[in-house]
Amino acid sequence: MGNVRLSYQDGNDNGSVDATEIVEESNYYPFGLKHKGYNFNVSSLGNGVAQRWKFGGKEYQDELDLAWYDVSARNYDPALGRWMNLDPLAEQMRRHSPYNYAFDNPIYFMDPDGMMPCPTGDCPPETRSGNPNDHRPLPSGDTPSASSGSASSSKVSATDAVRSVSAELAYTGIKTAVDRKAHNKKVHTQKLTIKQRDALRVAGQKKEPAITKAFRESSRPASNEPNRPKNNPNKSNAGVNKKAANMGKAGGVFLAVGVVASIDNIANAENKAEAVATETGAWTGAIVGGELLGTAGASLGPYGALGGGIIGSIIGGIAGEEAVNSLLDAQPKGVKNQTRNGYGQKRFESKRDR
Repeated sequence: MGNVRLSYQDGNDNGSVDATEIVEESNYYPFGLKHKGYNFNVSSLGNGVAQRWKFGGKEYQDELDLAWYDVSARNYDPALGRWMNLDPLAEQMRRHSPYNYAFDNPIYFMDPDGMMPCPTGDCPPETRSGNPNDHRPLPSGDTPSASSGSASSSKVSATDAVRSVSAELAYTGIKTAVDRKAHNKKVHTQKLTIKQRDALRVAGQKKEPAITKAFRESSRPASNEPNRPKNNPNKSNAGVNKKAANMGKAGGVFLAVGVVASIDNIANAENKAEAVATETGAWTGAIVGGELLGTAGASLGPYGALGGGIIGSIIGGIAGEEAVNSLLDAQPKGVKNQTRNGYGQKRFESKRDR
């Protein structure tokens, strides 16, 4: 972290420092506020100017009773855990307030120069924005601005991946169960001929989710149906019914997991309304992407469809988010730059929040 926690001076030049030569001891809360009650200056020795460097090794500004730290790009107030200036790279972190410190998680992140947080102890010298002072990696889940890269270079967080995969698997399970119930209702309530039941089955197979269709084809190919013995057209298949019901239950579990992941994303966003819109786009994109790649992967068998559905849902989730963010960014300037307090300060939430 680089905190200056102990200042001392070898006042008698004997090559060692004892307790009487300790100038100042400083211990800090995670957001940088100094502990009170036991951090006392025990010696008048030392250089008053040198003692200004404290939390994070940054200069403490006590003039005018500001109690701020000069952290290169910005000024930081440890009592609030907030920056006093806008984040110079706010456009690259759409989920976060431009004033929060270390993504509100100073245990895991640090911000050495006020430009962008990075994992504590892991700030590689890697430029992402073209700004020579920006040597931090993009936080997980955030995307570069138009000037620093394209959507194809976006990173997806674990939460986003879980949400997108859950969306596709929930769709697969729940739709399979719902379609099977609708099929059984028609079979049991209508007096069908064998030909009518075959037509009903074919129509249902055309609407199957990609993963369901691939696994069904592996065990009961549609091409072999004409060769199967014909039974009572008003009687449904108990084994298929049970599998569909179990898939529906699994789909409900995945639905709950996906909803929890989306709620977490919305709760951590500054602009809740835009976060809801973005999550809606991500769910839609995940299902569309999952179905497209799941159908393509079916050529490799049922597990190819499953893998394609998972990969497609993640890609589709990213695309869905980006599509919604593009629409939000395309709002008229009078809408996008409208402020909460009416003082004319430009909002960054439209490109940063979720």
